[in-house]
Amino acid sequence: MNSLLRFKSTYAIYGVVIYGLFTSIRDFFYIEEIFSCTKGYNLCHRLPLSELFTNTYIVQFLFILKAVLFILLLYKPYRKMALVSHILILSYLFFINRFFYTPEMAYLHFLFFCLLFCPKEEGEFMPSYVFKPFEIVVYLSYTFSGYFKMNSLFWMDGWFLTRFLTNNQVVLPYLDGYDWTSSIFYYLSFFVLSLELFAVMALFSPMLKVIFWTGLTLMHVTIFVITDLTEVSFGMIVTHLFLLDSSTVEFYSLLKTKISNLWSVKKVEAS
Repeated sequence: MNSLLRFKSTYAIYGVVIYGLFTSIRDFFYIEEIFSCTKGYNLCHRLPLSELFTNTYIVQFLFILKAVLFILLLYKPYRKMALVSHILILSYLFFINRFFYTPEMAYLHFLFFCLLFCPKEEGEFMPSYVFKPFEIVVYLSYTFSGYFKMNSLFWMDGWFLTRFLTNNQVVLPYLDGYDWTSSIFYYLSFFVLSLELFAVMALFSPMLKVIFWTGLTLMHVTIFVITDLTEVSFGMIVTHLFLLDSSTVEFYSLLKTKISNLWSVKKVEAS
């Protein structure tokens, strides 16, 4: 097993466990807001005793239990039990609020099912053959996302980013007063849309994979830096580390070597 697969198999447990703990702790403090039956977009408000389904103490207990289950993933004897219990809890939470899921959670839960049903290879947390299907699922989902954005006037007029970032409370305070009306955001809107729409092409060419992986990863890093959407951006950065493959690693290793050589030559010439 090469070093990249070793990294991804080891990283899998840290990515899944740390992100899972992060979301459990984050949502613990927003339980009443997230699971209020008065919002009317969950399923439980149609049932008798709907208040029971979103009882604060019950849901708080489930979030604490969910965090414990993520920690139990670290221990082999309890891994299957933790995965099954976790899936049952998520099903319950999704039942009482169908908007509970954020986009990145679906990718990580795909890994849950892989862990649950794939036989474990010796010395690995995540079987190496899981990564290719995972890659297909992620890049295809980006393409579908781009396709649906094309049917939205908010994206197709080119000013989505300007509208989203102007006077929006999710933008971090240090950017208050920044002018988001520059034409660069017009072109960036279409650039982001193009990245998502054609992301599936990353599956057919190593060079295209480098381009799309880099562009999409930078997109989520930018979201992390300028907005208070940490739960989405952090989750997607975690997800993108699973997409690393030999073509991307080799490209950046070669780029690093060339930059180092160029820097060495300039230092010699300067001296």
